[in-house]
Amino acid sequence: MTGRTRQLAMTTVRRATATSRKSSAVSGRLQEGASGAAVKELQLLLKAAGLYGKNVDGNFGPVTAAAVKAFQRRYGLKADGWAGPQTMAKLRQVAAPKPPPAPAAPAAPASSSGKLVLGATGPEVKELQLRLKAQGYYNGEIGGNFGPGTEAAVRAFQRANHLTVDGWAGPVTMAKLRGGSAAPTPTAPVTPTAPTSSSAGVQAAIDFGMSNQGAPYVGGGSPFRFGKPGDGRVYQMAGQHPYRSPAGVIGFDCSGLVVAMFRKAGVDLAAQGLASSSTMKARLPPVPKNALQPGDLLVKDGHVVVYIGNGKVLQAASSGDPDGDGISNGSVRVSDASSFLNDPAYVGRRVPVP
Repeated sequence: MTGRTRQLAMTTVRRATATSRKSSAVSGRLQEGASGAAVKELQLLLKAAGLYGKNVDGNFGPVTAAAVKAFQRRYGLKADGWAGPQTMAKLRQVAAPKPPPAPAAPAAPASSSGKLVLGATGPEVKELQLRLKAQGYYNGEIGGNFGPGTEAAVRAFQRANHLTVDGWAGPVTMAKLRGGSAAPTPTAPVTPTAPTSSSAGVQAAIDFGMSNQGAPYVGGGSPFRFGKPGDGRVYQMAGQHPYRSPAGVIGFDCSGLVVAMFRKAGVDLAAQGLASSSTMKARLPPVPKNALQPGDLLVKDGHVVVYIGNGKVLQAASSGDPDGDGISNGSVRVSDASSFLNDPAYVGRRVPVP
């Protein structure tokens, strides 16, 4: 291939790539690989919803896709990671300033499909809250207002009873609540040593962690955690902030991910001196492995993972050093929980969330 031919080929590839990146916006949805002002708006809306912690750069990458999926799961949309018209409309609605409630507004009962959903009010919601509270899933006010706390309790109940986890109290969920055959709240069958965490706060922590799937793992001991001497790179500031290189890449080590997640739940573990796996193991309340709830930790000296339910954990973990640069590689990722549950070195711990 001549130099001229090669140059023409590269120009064609660049134009095709640019056309591909724009095509998703033209087709009415944004997806991985897209870029531009529309992606910047998407990232800003996700950041306002507390689900996106990276730079607003207008590039739709894996972390943006994970944040979109977390948002879609939270609001009962199809979790495909594509920001189509329905997802964008919901994002704008969530980010929009909320008008003051109108006086004497009529109660919003179940929707026309027979479901109680976020925003509903009235006696049906009171019954829902009472039944959730009686079974240990709801600790809020019995006010008949279907808010985020009620939605989180519904999700926890559905998850424990193997129902569709959508946060909507439809006929199947209500029948299970009323029927008396529901699974009990997954608390320890022994003397409770760990206080039950706030479902809404824990869900916020899990959503933040899931939105950072694919973020790089940076760890391997203090030379790597705070900047390897001589290489000019500083990956993390003191106090368990996310790692940030001069190029702006954010990553976590295992305990740094846990600290960052629970800050979204209003708990600053670093300020309590719980910024390492060993201190978490030594000082957090214990919980038996057979009574783990989403948001509980499986921890040993040297590593900690977050149980997210359905036999899965979220962790920031190394995958070794395949490129030989002396720095551990890896990522924030979802893994099967079985190896941690079966390893006696790992113990259950719970972060008390107010």
